Amino acid sequence: MKKFVVIAIVFAAYAAASPYLTAYQLFTSAENKDAEALAENIEFPILRKNVKSQLNASLSQQLASAGNNNPFAAMGAAFGSVVVNSMVDAFVTPEAIGRMLDTNEGQQAKSREQQEAQKAEFRETFKDAKLAYAAWDTFHITLHEGTAEQGIFVLSRRNLDWKLTNIIMNFNAS
Repeated sequence: MKKFVVIAIVFAAYAAASPYLTAYQLFTSAENKDAEALAENIEFPILRKNVKSQLNASLSQQLASAGNNNPFAAMGAAFGSVVVNSMVDAFVTPEAIGRMLDTNEGQQAKSREQQEAQKAEFRETFKDAKLAYAAWDTFHITLHEGTAEQGIFVLSRRNLDWKLTNIIMNFNAS
């Protein structure tokens, strides 16, 4: 009976801590420019769908606020949606993330000091991040710059694992 209680406590502790562990894995793999490790924690099809949805909604809102008098607004919305969808399909992939993280592609290797400066800048971006459950199966990593919310990385529970499934962008952030 005692073994069962201990196992239950260990399982509950792991279940509660696992999104924090995934957030740490995302952070360290991005900081170390390890695209393969980063991609293991991202659910790309769902992330692409969610990012497309946000960008298309923002585009529609901007075109609507531009005014209904513009006869090219509908054509612009349709064309903009095609461009957004194509760009997201091209850039939200494991390969594209790998290319973005690769510091040696198309340029000379950076000095150790430059690499450390980049890491320090990266850490500064995430130093005020807030990590918290939004629901039992949803976890948020909220980025702030000063008092302004910059965006939210959304992790979703996948059985016992957590995966990045959305990035909620704040289009009004300065």
